[in-house]
Amino acid sequence: MHLCVVICENGLGHFKRCIGLMHHWLEKYPQTELSVLCREWQVKATSDWEWTHLLHQKNCTLYVNKLSQSVVWSPDSGFYEEGQLIGWIDRLRDFSPLSNADIVISDNLSGILELRPDTILMGSFLWMEVLDVHKNNPEVARFISYEKALLANKPPMLCVGTIAMPAVLEYTTAVPLPWFGLSPKSAPKVRRSAPQTIALIGGATPAADQALLTIANELLENSAYQLTMSSKFFPHIHRMDPARLFPFGFQQTDYEACDLVICRPGIGTVTECMVSNTPMLLIPEISNAEMVHNTSKLVDLGAASVLPPDFSTNDLLNSLDAIFEPENYVRMSQVIESQDVNGFEMAIQWFTRHRYLN
Repeated sequence: MHLCVVICENGLGHFKRCIGLMHHWLEKYPQTELSVLCREWQVKATSDWEWTHLLHQKNCTLYVNKLSQSVVWSPDSGFYEEGQLIGWIDRLRDFSPLSNADIVISDNLSGILELRPDTILMGSFLWMEVLDVHKNNPEVARFISYEKALLANKPPMLCVGTIAMPAVLEYTTAVPLPWFGLSPKSAPKVRRSAPQTIALIGGATPAADQALLTIANELLENSAYQLTMSSKFFPHIHRMDPARLFPFGFQQTDYEACDLVICRPGIGTVTECMVSNTPMLLIPEISNAEMVHNTSKLVDLGAASVLPPDFSTNDLLNSLDAIFEPENYVRMSQVIESQDVNGFEMAIQWFTRHRYLN
């Protein structure tokens, strides 16, 4: 059996999810031949991750230079120029591992359906819904029409049922699954006394980076909290305090050591919080439909609170006081504990039931 996995998404969340699926796949079907299309930086960024070794096994061929720039998010409509959103597919038209594969799995970029209409998609949003805010840009409008046409036959799409966006439910045959946890669930969270440890995670845009730095500088003025975040931010912290500021390693143990995560609600970070049973305070990103949708779903679920747009120091401190109020913290933690994270196992079962595997 030859499985071709195409990872067009630029983020690490989708990359990790695809790698996790391949890991579980090979555990059950070790003779599978793999072809993986992704970006070189994704492989380097996860080089110390225990599952990335499967990309270097003898039955796996890695293609890191086949994909040109595909679809990325920008709050600036003028960012999208002619050919950027659709033209990347031309590089794969004569790519034999894709055309000859028995099964093709792609992330949430549906352009692969033009070449392989039997592709199985994997993700919880479609780009046409996220880019709809820029639909007055002719290039974006063309892409939205293109994606709708490709989805006319409603291909299967493996998604996290809790946060699947409306377009996924309308335009695909959605396969709702639990969260795709890379590890088993951690022990339940217990509210610890001050100073509570808060992880600041995210970035992805300059605005998001600046929001994290603003929060870090505000909280380092408050002795009730100690912080952990990527060390890349340390040179920009106004008041370095080695006793209360630590590097965050993005491992499960780092999440387990936190009492709260402050982040934008990207799929990778949210999934890690679900696995480690860590409550969230979300940073708003009101121009991004995926972030708005995820925020709404997580707040409604009771797993997170959200800062208001243009939040002030008082907004931040009041939100933290509310979260760490004992009854509220226990309630949020219990909601997260109740979330299943065995999405990979359920996905393999789906493939087996539908006779992709035997």
